Amino acid sequence: MRHILNLLNSLPFIYSADKCHNRLNRKARMNAPTLELGKYYNRRQISKLLGGEEVIYLPSKNGKIVAGCFDPRANLDAPEAVVVGDAPKVVSRARALGETKAEIPTFLKRGSSRWEYIGIYRCVSFSESKKDIAPYAELRPDAVGVLYFEEIPDAENVAPDPELIDFQATEGKQKLIEHFKKERNRGLIIAKRNQIRAAQGYLICESCGLTETELPKGLGDACFEVDHKNPISQLKGPTKTKLVDLHLLCANCHRLIHRSNPMLTPAQLQKHLKSSGNSVP
Repeated sequence: MRHILNLLNSLPFIYSADKCHNRLNRKARMNAPTLELGKYYNRRQISKLLGGEEVIYLPSKNGKIVAGCFDPRANLDAPEAVVVGDAPKVVSRARALGETKAEIPTFLKRGSSRWEYIGIYRCVSFSESKKDIAPYAELRPDAVGVLYFEEIPDAENVAPDPELIDFQATEGKQKLIEHFKKERNRGLIIAKRNQIRAAQGYLICESCGLTETELPKGLGDACFEVDHKNPISQLKGPTKTKLVDLHLLCANCHRLIHRSNPMLTPAQLQKHLKSSGNSVP
């Protein structure tokens, strides 16, 4: 018996990459210094609390990236999408972050020596695809890649928009929470908008046909919202959402669909709008 125990103790534990990352990330969160959401820090304070350099936006200590410090002026979709320039050190760290899928304290620059702490974000991936770089090429001609992040929220504090609650859902609170967490995943929203702009040149509502070209400049992202094709009542456990699983709707049509009973599809709403004399494609 003792020989068996000794043999078992000598065997290494084997984890999948995701399980290993999750275990390390949980440990990192437990050991992380206390930071206050919404509070402003300067780079010296961030370095003192977390370690790493005071200048680079992916500071590292002992080979580990300890924070993300992003300037929205150079990264319009930060923190969910961060453009990586061609500096070799930064590219190397971005690749490492994409591989480890680490969770890091994240800060946004709000002014000179004013960095707002906005929470913990997990790196979802690092893309060096030209398709992903293209939407940022004009602002960042030095771009060689894009880092994608997702927020790590407390599920109990995910506040659904009451205007968008699917009243037909009968599967309990957790699915409702998951629905809104997914719909508010800015990485998915950005990717879906970029996909449609690349294909058509502008955003367009799939129901009423409103385009962002009809709106005052710069208001397209505020008007158009991403919606899941399958209602949450049809979800069976955790699901991985792809861009093909999403609609793009204007805010009005999004709310009309979720308020209808039974819930309409974008195509059904479009048919109704046409029959009532509204101009739709």
